[in-house]
Amino acid sequence: MDIRKDFLLVETYLYRLLELAKAFKQHDTEDWVHLKNREDFERVYQLEQPFRDTFEELYARGREVAGFMADRLPLFNYAKEYPTLVDFVDSFDGGWADEIADFRIWVNEVETMSVKLMPRSPWAIRRMIEVFNDQLRLLDAVRKTLDILKKSRLYKIEKGEVSVEEEKSYGTVNIHNLHASKVNIQSTDSSINVTIGSAKVFSDMRQVIQAIGDSGVKSKLFTRVDEMQAEMGKPGFLSRYQQFMQDAANHMTVFTPVLPALAMMIGM
Repeated sequence: MDIRKDFLLVETYLYRLLELAKAFKQHDTEDWVHLKNREDFERVYQLEQPFRDTFEELYARGREVAGFMADRLPLFNYAKEYPTLVDFVDSFDGGWADEIADFRIWVNEVETMSVKLMPRSPWAIRRMIEVFNDQLRLLDAVRKTLDILKKSRLYKIEKGEVSVEEEKSYGTVNIHNLHASKVNIQSTDSSINVTIGSAKVFSDMRQVIQAIGDSGVKSKLFTRVDEMQAEMGKPGFLSRYQQFMQDAANHMTVFTPVLPALAMMIGM
């Protein structure tokens, strides 16, 4: 899925939300369904109270969170639902992403009950507790990403906390070795000629990819870099750039040093 163009300033973090949505989707349609229907969950109905109700609630809560987040996180791309970044980000306030601490306390209580019930505690329940805890880790990532988006320039402009005019107040920009491209500052005749060595940028990216442990991810990212380099200065570069950003969403931290120079190549 491509990121809508008016949100390109924060696309790195929106790609992260898309990846988190995929993880929630997997929990919703695979893990919870399997544990409910293909393991020993039916033993729950033979248990006395409060074990039965608590374990049924574990499934219900876990799957509800997974399904909701899988569906909600990609909706930033739909202007009819969320016309602005602020509309999307603020829609999570007061929701499950703000209830992680309470969820942790509750699932720990469920785990204590499961241990107390041993050896009669169903295996499916013990596995559901693990899945629920993994979803809390994903929720924490969602909350942190939303907090980053709230600090972004685009969010602050939409909130009226920063004026568009302040966008013109740039400090010194040091960009090295780019092919004689021009950067316009303030849309007036304040432009400067700079050069960014695209070959160096792509070389640096390959060095970063080489350090990634997952061979499958590494191979895909090498291919994406090759595709971007082949499309430099052509209309297809933006598409290749977006594909790379999507595939690299889980490794954005290591690419941070080269992302500004890479983004400068769009439209060259």
